[in-house]
Amino acid sequence: MIKLIALDLDGSALDNQGELVPENIRAVKEAMAAGVQVVVITGRMFASARRHAQTLGVKLPMIAYQGAQLRDVQTGEVLFSTHLSGVMASDIVSLCDVNGLYPQTYVDDELCVSSTNPYVEGYAKYSGVPIKAVGNLAHWLLENDDICLGGVPKVLAIGDEAKINKLWPIFANFYGKQVYITRSASGSLEFISPKANKGVALRALADSLGIKQEEIMACGDNHNDLPLLQAAGLKIAMGNATQKLKDIADFVALSNEQAGVAQAIDKFVLNK
Repeated sequence: MIKLIALDLDGSALDNQGELVPENIRAVKEAMAAGVQVVVITGRMFASARRHAQTLGVKLPMIAYQGAQLRDVQTGEVLFSTHLSGVMASDIVSLCDVNGLYPQTYVDDELCVSSTNPYVEGYAKYSGVPIKAVGNLAHWLLENDDICLGGVPKVLAIGDEAKINKLWPIFANFYGKQVYITRSASGSLEFISPKANKGVALRALADSLGIKQEEIMACGDNHNDLPLLQAAGLKIAMGNATQKLKDIADFVALSNEQAGVAQAIDKFVLNK
């Protein structure tokens, strides 16, 4: 029996315009009315994902920044966090800069960049958040220790897809176990604490609720959702998911544009 649904947003519950699919809203609310708990677990910053969690009406805290942060959806209170240091974040930003990528990071849940560019402008528009241009981002992270004392939950680098594919294994080899590197969309790389990923965060939350792995259903679509699905008893890959995710899935649902999340909830939770 499924007692907890772990729900990825982009590429899963959201359509390609970044909005909740109405059928998914209906299914999630019906599942919660039936006593099933739902957690939103996303790579997004809290400020960007919060409205979606509120629309769904979820009561559990949100897992944001690829598992690096747990926050109360209603109050915004940070309940748990694990971060990169300002020094490490600065180093990552510098490495991305010299390799022709466009890095951005998040401090106090604000989107911080060196300067605006078409990549970050597109990201900000899609995410629905303002841009904070700070000059030289790498230097700013080092020079503002008072701002960065809590650490940086994530660095995101955007750029050409071919370049990203080439650099990913190089960066992973360079940082080793110091940084966890993943991706949630084409043309991007995400850097977080090695202590965090969606699967670790999901298991910690489930344990606190007394919910067993076999009682969890997880829905996802991309590389960053591999540990998420691995932490669940019932693994759901969207029809638009990467092949690696489909390979480990128990069920491949319809795409995010076709309300695949609702299909999975109806089939495995609501028994429709």
